[in-house]
Parts: sequence; C-alpha cells; structure tokens
Amino acid sequence: MVNVGEVPFIYFQMLSDRAKSNLYHELATLSGSGLPIHTAAEAALDERRPRGERVFLEDLKRGVIEGNTLSEAAANSAVDLTDLEIAVLNACEQGGKVPEAFSHLSRYFGMCDRARKRIKRGLVYPAVLIHMAILVSGLVNALATKEFVGTAIKTGLVLLALYVVIGVGAAVFRSLSRKARTDAGADRLLRKVPFVGKARHAFALSRFAEILRIQLVTGRGPMRGIRFAAEASGSGSLMKSVRKHVLP
Repeated sequence: MVNVGEVPFIYFQMLSDRAKSNLYHELATLSGSGLPIHTAAEAALDERRPRGERVFLEDLKRGVIEGNTLSEAAANSAVDLTDLEIAVLNACEQGGKVPEAFSHLSRYFGMCDRARKRIKRGLVYPAVLIHMAILVSGLVNALATKEFVGTAIKTGLVLLALYVVIGVGAAVFRSLSRKARTDAGADRLLRKVPFVGKARHAFALSRFAEILRIQLVTGRGPMRGIRFAAEASGSGSLMKSVRKHVLP
C-alpha cells in the first residue's frame, strides 16, 4: 500500500462523485477503443486536470507498467478509492471486460451525483423555513424582553446545535453506507431511506447481474461468477443471501 508519509495531502484527498463519473467514462471510452490500460491512462492525463485525478491516472499507469493488475494498481493508488470500486474492477478484470467496469462505475457515480443534487435541492426549502423560524422567534423574543444580547446568544446556540445534529447525521449516513456494502443489517436499514434506498438497491442488483453476465460469458463458471458478482454488488444483504442460499 501507499506510504502515507510520502503523500500526506493527496492520500486523504477524495474525488467527488461527478469527477469519478467523468474520469471513469473517459477511461471506458479509451480502453473500449482497444488501448491498453497504461496507454489509456496516459492519454487521459492532462495538466489542466485537478491534482487528485492526475495522481489517480499516474498511479494506474505506473502500477500496470510495474506488473500489477488493474485492481491492484487502483487499490494502491494515492487517491483513496472505495472497496466497491476495487471489487468491480477486479471482477470485470477477471472476466476480461475492463471497459465494462469503467462504464459501470461511471454510471454508478453519475447516479450518486444526481441523487445528491436532488436531495440538496429538496432540502433547500425546509432549511430556509427552519432558519427563518429560529431567527424570527429570536427577534420576537428579543423585542418582548429587551434582552437583545442574551437572545442573540441563545439563537446562535440553537443554530449551532442544529448544525451539529445535521453534521452527526451526515457522518452516520456515510458510515452506514460504507458498512452496508458488507453488512446485511446496515444495508436493509439504508433501503428504507426515501429515494436513496431504492436507487442504491436497484444499482446493486444491476451491478450483480452485469458482473455475473461477464463472468459467465468468459467461461468462469457459475459458482465463481456468483461469488464475484455478490462481492462486487456493494450490497450486504445480497452477499448474505448468496452465501446462505447459493454458495456452499
């Protein structure tokens, strides 16, 4: 793995969902045209790219040239990738369908980006109403009591508490999302979240079916294909079902 001390800033830098979607789309196009991975990464390199994207492409190129597989090069990248990305790359690479891996990841992160934007747009109106209610309530209280400084402090504390609750909620959701990739309980819990839960589950099923198809058409065998597809699905409940009812 990468030595954190050598890249203290880049290692912890995360690429946005939109950046990943665009990057994987470009790699899918280049590798789909017949270019080897290291050549595709070289062709995608551009000095105008954000630093994290350049580092990822350079790491892919260097890792493959040094004899690593694509998934190994991605896992050792100085840009921190998710286990789901590594699993999808590994499964499709085993089946000889690397462009399909990049294409699937591009669609997945594009969906994540659109979902995040949709959620943000839906939260704007409630957020404005909550802030207005708190501020107007504080103003009315200040005019009634003539304690402007004290009321301003209390109002500020209420807003601070609100932001802390929102921050904790977001952190818990991110933690559950990571855990749900391998834990059935967390996965079932996230499926109850409006819009996000259904979209997440649908994409997990789509990913499972796509990778299983790749494994079967390349002659990897049904049991091996099902195992790879379940691991790459990113769904803890799907993995549990496969291990319990399908695989010995």
